[in-house]
Amino acid sequence: MNGRTLEAGAVAGVTVVRNPVSAARAVMERSKHVMMTGKGAETFAREAGLEIVDPAYFYTEDRWKGLLRARMLDSTRQQLDHADTATAARLGAEMRDYKFGTVGAVALDRQGNLAAATSTGA
Repeated sequence: MNGRTLEAGAVAGVTVVRNPVSAARAVMERSKHVMMTGKGAETFAREAGLEIVDPAYFYTEDRWKGLLRARMLDSTRQQLDHADTATAARLGAEMRDYKFGTVGAVALDRQGNLAAATSTGA
């Protein structure tokens, strides 16, 4: 998102775009849309000249083992972080904030323009 112009771009459900944040920026800058998803977003990214990779590019053995370990040790780690209030109240202090695969960035330039981007893996 561009804070100065209030323009925004997003992609969701992409599995072959090496840099989804670049794809979101391309949606913002090169299309009339705010969001594209799935195969359409991937086709758009390919046509925009962005790097397309095999989904295996995103796999690492360490992250896979970490996911399996988290699932085995504590099923609450699989709960959405916006779980219903009854569940949150029941779990209390045990409900920790475990997030995997999300990165974000915010930048403020010298002219006071704010830009933000986030990318969430599965």
